Amino acid sequence: MNTTDTHHIAFLGFNQIQLLDLIGPLEAFNAVNNISGNTVYKTVIISQHESFTSDSKVRVLSDYLLSDYQRVDQIHIDTLIIAGGSGSRNPEVYQPINAWLADHFDAIERVVTVCTGAFIMGNHPYLVG
Repeated sequence: MNTTDTHHIAFLGFNQIQLLDLIGPLEAFNAVNNISGNTVYKTVIISQHESFTSDSKVRVLSDYLLSDYQRVDQIHIDTLIIAGGSGSRNPEVYQPINAWLADHFDAIERVVTVCTGAFIMGNHPYLVG
């Protein structure tokens, strides 16, 4: 990656997310930006709703809604990160996410899961390995 390029990273938020799985990576990307003095990583949180509640009952606000990314040509996500949490095993949580992923998977360069976020991808036909 060219040092002048900005890498767009979207974190997928959902109810009953494990907050550490979301905030830890967000802080790491922010630290790179702070140390480098450049916006190497642009991070956003996207979710089905304007806010969602973590397993520890902390409410998190979304930057964008999944519905904001309805048209594939509007998507600019280099990396999508799916955190874990007990919601990843809840069909009411993962089914809408999987439907969105099915429509947009090819427009995203890479998808990464943290911990039980793999369960969401485990319900998705694009999971390999």
